[in-house]
Amino acid sequence: MDDNLKLLVLDLGEHPPASQADDTLGRALDTVAEYGVEVHQSSGRILVVDAPDLTQADLQEAVPAARLLPLDADIPDLFPPLDESETLFVAGLRISTSAGYRREKAAQKPGESPEEQLMFTAPCMPGGENNG
Repeated sequence: MDDNLKLLVLDLGEHPPASQADDTLGRALDTVAEYGVEVHQSSGRILVVDAPDLTQADLQEAVPAARLLPLDADIPDLFPPLDESETLFVAGLRISTSAGYRREKAAQKPGESPEEQLMFTAPCMPGGENNG
């Protein structure tokens, strides 16, 4: 797991006006761009960033509502309530950063999963044989 990956979470409180949320997100994205930080994934107020040189102090100076946290931070406990999209995003993130998932991913050989096998054997056109 890349040690530079972190969560950038915007602590906007419950039910902020859309304009405030958009403004805060925009300032956060502008700030991380100044540091050359790459945003990998995001869901509303939760972003996964590659932030080797960005510190909490740097971020909070520009965006007081932003927090930089480790990937395994317990987001639902820190920032309740999460909306449905954020809840799914955090659940997926927990799975993809788990040791078991990373171990399985590393052991997987390209083309051996059932889904990949289906891609190789499925017909190219609906209702047709393998037009491959």
